[in-house]
Amino acid sequence: MDKNKILKIKIINTFEELQLIKSDWDKLVEISSATIYQRSCWLFTWWKYYHNPKIDQMLVLLFYDKDNLVGIAPLYIHKDTFLGKVFFKSIHFMGSGTLFSKTFGLFNDNSPSDYSDVICSPGFERIVIETLINFLMENKDLYDEIIFTNLNTQSIAYKYLPELLKDKDLKFILKEGEICPYIQTPRSFEEYLNSRVPSVKRRLTQSWRESGKLFKIQKSRSYDELKSFLNEIKDLHQTKWNRIGFPGFFGNQRYEKFFNEFIDLCYNNGTIWCAIAYSNNRTIAGRLAFKYKGIFYDYLSGIDDTAPEAKRRPGLVLLMKMINDAITENIPVIDLLRGDESYKKDFTNLYRKNWNMRIYKSNINLKNVFIINLLVLKFLQILILREIALFKIWKKIYPLPVSIYKYTLTRIKSLIKKINFILKYRNKLL
Repeated sequence: MDKNKILKIKIINTFEELQLIKSDWDKLVEISSATIYQRSCWLFTWWKYYHNPKIDQMLVLLFYDKDNLVGIAPLYIHKDTFLGKVFFKSIHFMGSGTLFSKTFGLFNDNSPSDYSDVICSPGFERIVIETLINFLMENKDLYDEIIFTNLNTQSIAYKYLPELLKDKDLKFILKEGEICPYIQTPRSFEEYLNSRVPSVKRRLTQSWRESGKLFKIQKSRSYDELKSFLNEIKDLHQTKWNRIGFPGFFGNQRYEKFFNEFIDLCYNNGTIWCAIAYSNNRTIAGRLAFKYKGIFYDYLSGIDDTAPEAKRRPGLVLLMKMINDAITENIPVIDLLRGDESYKKDFTNLYRKNWNMRIYKSNINLKNVFIINLLVLKFLQILILREIALFKIWKKIYPLPVSIYKYTLTRIKSLIKKINFILKYRNKLL
């Protein structure tokens, strides 16, 4: 790569312009290291349902080497307002939320996208990031800070941004996010089971062997069957999480619209893997994954944990079915995505980390009391609205005053857990 090579930048500000480059966008995604979360069907649909036209402005940067598209930075500008006036502007990846740190982990704080990144043609990664940084330095009037969330350790942004920002007039903070466990597909299912510790192997083997007696597994074979299965999974997912007082993914109408359209867009290109476990014509568990570029992304599951068959863990049997399919289809990786749920530890010892990055101008006056107070008030408003949403869920399940007691008890336990986590993390630093 010529170190003196200069890339041209084209800026896309409207959805109509974005649609015109869909074909070139997906061609670049296909040859790059980008994930399913950078495909046009994901990001364009996300923009359609998640952006607020009053406070969100598209800022997609296209990088060209002569006439060849070699990079895309799918960005947008988020504006915080007070009494109709903009007081703070931040740049984010499309597909991601606007919070640097996750707060509850219950509301898709950083959007439904597990990974964010720049899209680059192989060999152009470094120069695309250099050109992006130069653009950000030359256009500081566009933002007060930049927040990039869910940068996986394999992402281009994570690999190059910290190194190239060190000598620039832009400061940054890099904070550890969630872990992302994954399974390296073995040569055989027996080899996989043998790789687990004896106690886990025994449980998985028992569930796998006895599942046919208690319930059956069926993969979707048509569009109508897929939609039927997904409705069952949604219901199972929402029922489980609502029963313990949490909103679930589909508590957000924007998410449901986004999800349904994305599924429709992906159905015909072999991206969808979906299966259910059923007994006596009743669905007791379901699992949805996306298949793209040699990876199964284990995205969504639902289970009726009150069913008698739940003791044989049908949800995890479905995951074992996915592993078996990955072996058959020579899919190298099953990505279990963000989160440190205990079942993931049973299935794999491998994981990568996500990181969150905050980039800000060295000359920005963050000590401005007015701005700081407004940002704090905004954050408190988010917390209050979330607590109201949680309490409404408890109120649907239990009458007053039982709902107040259940809600309070659950939130106190959650607060204690968070305090213990903070103290544990603090002790590691000392």
